[in-house]
Amino acid sequence: MKGDTSNTTRQIRSQGADIAEGNQCPSGFAYVGGGNCMEVKCVYNTATGLGFDTGHDQRVAGKADWGCKGSFWYGAGVMQLQGSARASINPECPPGEPQIG
Repeated sequence: MKGDTSNTTRQIRSQGADIAEGNQCPSGFAYVGGGNCMEVKCVYNTATGLGFDTGHDQRVAGKADWGCKGSFWYGAGVMQLQGSARASINPECPPGEPQIG
């Protein structure tokens, strides 16, 4: 088959949630910007038991009431961000992008 393709145009339409940044992260996740969340994990230095030189990820340090429990064998853990998830829209939360962390 042969057809005229000279006047063909392509339209892309996005629906609300497709383009929205979201206003809520899943439980245990912190907002890192751009509509993305990362899971907050406590990491322990199992090699030396002396902790980490890097400390907590600055995007979550001192935010909310998060913290790592100390381990008798491995000392204090540090909060690090791992994995990723998209922020979702919760009508019960304030509109707009959440704060980092």
